[in-house]
Amino acid sequence: VTHAQANRSALVQTASPILAEACGKVGSLQIRNIATLVGNVVNAQPAADAAVALAALGAKAVIDDGTGCREVLVEDMYADVGKCKLNPTKEIVTSLLVPVLKKRQGSAFVRLDQRKALALPMLNVAVLVQLNADGDRFEWARIIMAPVGPGPVRGLDGENLLTGAAVSREAILEAAKAAVKQANPRSSALRGSREYRMGVLPVLVKRALEAAVEQAKND
Repeated sequence: VTHAQANRSALVQTASPILAEACGKVGSLQIRNIATLVGNVVNAQPAADAAVALAALGAKAVIDDGTGCREVLVEDMYADVGKCKLNPTKEIVTSLLVPVLKKRQGSAFVRLDQRKALALPMLNVAVLVQLNADGDRFEWARIIMAPVGPGPVRGLDGENLLTGAAVSREAILEAAKAAVKQANPRSSALRGSREYRMGVLPVLVKRALEAAVEQAKND
C-alpha cells in the first residue's frame, strides 16, 4: 500500500483519518505514489509521518519469518535512529493491523515544517483520545511525538494526567506540558535547535489534543 493509496482511500479517511492525513504529508506526489506505508515504518526514521500516526492509533505490524507470524506494535519496532528491529535477512512485514475509530474516540495529527510541501517535519504529533459516554471526561489518551527520540515517542506523563480527568482547557494544557518530559530532541540545522523545538512541542500537543477532543465529542 503506497502513501497515495492510503491518503485517497475512503476507508482509511473514515476509519483512521489521521493516517490518511499523515500519508498526504510524506515527501512529494511522486514519492507518495511509490513509497509504501510499511516502508515508512521499517526505514525507522523517527520523523516518519505515517509511522507516527500508526503509533498513535496503536497499529501493529504482522511479521513473517518463514516459520510463523507475530504481531508487534509499530512503536516497538525501532532499535535506534534508522535501525529497525526487523531482521531483513529472514523477516518481512506482511500487513499492518490498524484499529478503526470507535464511539467517543477522536484523533488528530499536527505537523510543524518550514514550508507546505517537500519538507521534513521539524516536529509532528499524533494523538488519540477516548472520552466517556457523556463526553466530559477522558478515559485514556495516546500522545505520540517525533522526531524527539530514536522513534515515535509516547508522552506517558501527559497520558497519565489525562486518564480519568475532566475534559477542560486546564487539563489539556497540563497534559501537554507533562508529555514533553519524555521528549529528547537534538539540535539540527534542518529542524531547528533543541531549545526551540522543546518550546514549541507543548503547543503542538495542546492543539492536537484539542482537535481530538472536538472530534470525539462530535462523533
